[in-house]
Amino acid sequence: MNDLQKKYLDETGHRLRRKGFTVLPKNEGVLQVEMAGVLLCHINMRRGMCYDADLVQRNGLEDALDQVRSIAVETQAYMRQMAAAPPLLAEGLSGNYRLLAEFNHIILAGHERDGGYGVEFITWERIRNGTALWQGHYYDNDFGTAKQDFATRSGLVPVNTLFTKEQLADYLENGAGDFDEEIRKILAVVKEYGDRYQKKIPIAIAGGIENREQAEHAFSLGADAVQVATRFVTTEECDADIRYKETYLQAEKEDIIIVKSPVGMPGRAIRNAFMDRVDAGEKIPHSACHGCLRSCNPAEIPYCITDALINAAKGDVEHALLFCGAYAYKAEKLETVKEVMDSLI
Repeated sequence: MNDLQKKYLDETGHRLRRKGFTVLPKNEGVLQVEMAGVLLCHINMRRGMCYDADLVQRNGLEDALDQVRSIAVETQAYMRQMAAAPPLLAEGLSGNYRLLAEFNHIILAGHERDGGYGVEFITWERIRNGTALWQGHYYDNDFGTAKQDFATRSGLVPVNTLFTKEQLADYLENGAGDFDEEIRKILAVVKEYGDRYQKKIPIAIAGGIENREQAEHAFSLGADAVQVATRFVTTEECDADIRYKETYLQAEKEDIIIVKSPVGMPGRAIRNAFMDRVDAGEKIPHSACHGCLRSCNPAEIPYCITDALINAAKGDVEHALLFCGAYAYKAEKLETVKEVMDSLI
């Protein structure tokens, strides 16, 4: 077992104990994790996990297992990053600080604390021509929040672009955004890079395109292609379950709502019993973590997006997330792909 693997197991054990798990060293290179006196799983030095699925299910510990898996995945990611990062040097700074990221005079650093207290993450601003640090924001074993603070504090992600669900709905509903102008700005940037590297960079416009007039408008702005999705769901050739297609055919305009995925990304969906439960604050039971999204914390999510999308694909529409486009309610009948294409071009 090398030094990085040992640090990974130490950090993972520390984080799990803080969350109320019992962690015991089974043998060299393996952690034994228990919850409420029940053996939950073993974690090895390479982040591998083994567990008895039947035992976990019988004791209702699926969420606990998901939480362990999420902690193990994130811990391995930042411990590897810490090991590869250069030392952070600044006036008055002592200790083993590692420079994880830097942009616009803002830095994200990690610090392995002595005494088994785990890794602390900090964002600072560089001052005095970069020789000193100022105004530290400290995050105790919370890499995700530290990364978000770095992104907003450095300007990589402007704070005013982080819409709430209500703000986004109002923005879209009331036409507050000039989308044509945004597209022109994007095209200008793409052209700049295309000219610089003497390459043709094709641009495809997507979103809200459901007829010939809208497609022609997209091309008039300078697009090389358009992407259309919703119109093809209600085609005979689409392999979606017929009950999924029927939700589009039965939807009214007011049924199309803005929803937030478990990892915070907004999207449109058709309101159904499932989304009503989510909106009411209910936490929907889910299967064991599929490991599909790194930023997803199974112990905290209101529902599993993979489970919800699988239910949609199977036609279990009352337990499904029914993603759709803005004009899904305009679908009135099943069409063929040829009929849809003829209406677009």
